[in-house]
Amino acid sequence: MFSTFSLHKFAVLALASSSLAKPTSPASKSSYISTISSPGCGTLKLTTTGSIIRAEIDSPTINLSHDFSVIDSLAGQTKNQSNSSTPVKAVIISSASPDFWISHYDIHTLSVNDPVKPPGNASTIGDEIARSVAALANLPVISIAEINGQVTDAGDELIGRARALEYMLSARPMDAVTAAIIGWVSRAFGSAAKLKGEVDALAERIAGFPTQALAAIKERVNAQNPSVEDVQGDNDSFVELAATETVNKAAGRFLKLGEEQTDTRFERDIPDNITEIVG
Repeated sequence: MFSTFSLHKFAVLALASSSLAKPTSPASKSSYISTISSPGCGTLKLTTTGSIIRAEIDSPTINLSHDFSVIDSLAGQTKNQSNSSTPVKAVIISSASPDFWISHYDIHTLSVNDPVKPPGNASTIGDEIARSVAALANLPVISIAEINGQVTDAGDELIGRARALEYMLSARPMDAVTAAIIGWVSRAFGSAAKLKGEVDALAERIAGFPTQALAAIKERVNAQNPSVEDVQGDNDSFVELAATETVNKAAGRFLKLGEEQTDTRFERDIPDNITEIVG
């Protein structure tokens, strides 16, 4: 389910990680860099080291997105390497911005008066998000979100019905420590350096286990995820609400207060400021 609040600095989310045997020795430490770009989502800088890819999001100034094709491309590239001599086992998703991990999708997708520019498409945004999430979830590799900075989120069913309702209905902010306590992220750290070091160590350990074992564990853990029908129901509700005049007016106020979705006071503390667009 989708919502409009944030996790602030220094949290890490391991989407699926476990072990069946003692890990083998790390693979070669040599690295190579490539990029995936799109006009609606900036650039993903991919640094591949052995069986680990670090995908760094870079979409100035606030890591805004209305084009999720880069995630599809990342999933495709990862899948293509699955049969290589050094298959990808873990993908770390980080941010080039010290203040924003992923801020939110382009609010122009909700505005009739000031619609999103191509390649963005307001009528398909929900389906694109669901497809991209499914692409990562279904890959036989482990995804680790290195969350350092503000982020809006989905997946609130993970924290239980009462807490999901509390945070979704109130759009209240949440700090990383609280997020770790209630299970929204797996751990929280006091500095960006400690976060990165722990994520790198986790990915290295995961990459030491057999590919088939990692894929099997992830598949069984994913069995607890919402069904395709549940996700489609969320998307249908989103599209229905997005078509209302109430949302169109709120989107206009959002774009004005955020100065066209740039690094502003409003954007830096969206959960605290979100009530300013209501009315």
